[in-house]
Amino acid sequence: MRRSMILILAGLMSLVAPALAATPEQSAVPTVTGQELADALGQWDGYDFQDAGDAWPGALRDGPSATADPSDPYGADGTILILPPLDSPAHPVVTVRLTSMSGAAIWDHYQRIFNALGMTDTEQQAAYGALGQVLGQAYAQADDGEHTHAAAVDAGDYHVLWQSRTSGFESTDPAQPVPTFLMPAGGVTLEIVPIDEASVVVPMPEPTPTPTPAPTPRRTPRPTPTPTASASTGQVVPPPTHWVCDGISTAITDPLSKGWNVQRIDWGNHGKYDRVTITLNQFGKGGDGTQAIVQVMPTNEVASTLKVTAPSAGAQAVAIGLYQDVRLNWTLDRSLGLPAIPWLTMEKDNNGFPWIVLGTKANACYSIQAPAWTANHPKSTTPVQIVVDIKH
Repeated sequence: MRRSMILILAGLMSLVAPALAATPEQSAVPTVTGQELADALGQWDGYDFQDAGDAWPGALRDGPSATADPSDPYGADGTILILPPLDSPAHPVVTVRLTSMSGAAIWDHYQRIFNALGMTDTEQQAAYGALGQVLGQAYAQADDGEHTHAAAVDAGDYHVLWQSRTSGFESTDPAQPVPTFLMPAGGVTLEIVPIDEASVVVPMPEPTPTPTPAPTPRRTPRPTPTPTASASTGQVVPPPTHWVCDGISTAITDPLSKGWNVQRIDWGNHGKYDRVTITLNQFGKGGDGTQAIVQVMPTNEVASTLKVTAPSAGAQAVAIGLYQDVRLNWTLDRSLGLPAIPWLTMEKDNNGFPWIVLGTKANACYSIQAPAWTANHPKSTTPVQIVVDIKH
């Protein structure tokens, strides 16, 4: 089966070679805006960019095809988002289900976007090499569990970020013989980020520290919970539209009544606000229904009020408590180096409830979103993202 996976991957990557050969080397190109990218792609048959509506206000979207499921969390047979503002450098996101990677259309998407952004042959080869890396890992490591793999390269004025996600295998026809190769259920996301901006869908990798000689190697007491590839669910979380600036508490309830595990924490500077993303994956049966509750207080009152470690920086604390049916088996206490969130801590209180505490400036405004738990349209998906934004 492993050999079949390698042959399939080799066949997919062979589709790229003819397109690369037709691309002339370029030394410099003008900056392409989001609207210009949409216009350039629109000159080709099959592209029809429309307002992304509620999925991402201000963005443009093309795909998936009319015969595909528009709610597919992996992008079905190919979905392109061009993120706002459209008069700024282009910031595209392309998602596709693995079962559609064998079609020529998705490779056309990649190639035409690379060309429109002025990437050279060398830069495109590096980008496709990173794609081959995450595809190879997706096929080789697929099993009944959930797996996420990421790779990133710099290409001219852009960061090219790839992420593959798998969760089990695609269903098969019970009336047919068991196939030699089971197709992983999952997808691939491409996010191309202007060099001076932060990613919003695929987490930006942290710089690799320069190794220094150590006289005696030491084993760390626990894995360092530094953000790596995000276990994104394909949920597109738009910028905040509602800010809470008066310090009142808010709460979001899980209408699915699942059990959850705190899988990872990610953070980043989004220009006008800093964002912390709490990713939960399903764990156990649940039953009582989780609540994400925000409490705001002076940082020096955190320890006595919440019975958890207070952030070491920030005059005010914005604390997110996860009540009922949430497991946490690791901790955080570190500087984030963000303008609005200089410090973050995470641990369980005396009752075993997890708290993620953000050290912020005084009188900070916050926003909290959990798209999968939207009251009118809850989505039974895993993992789930709870997003907290703090205004600069």
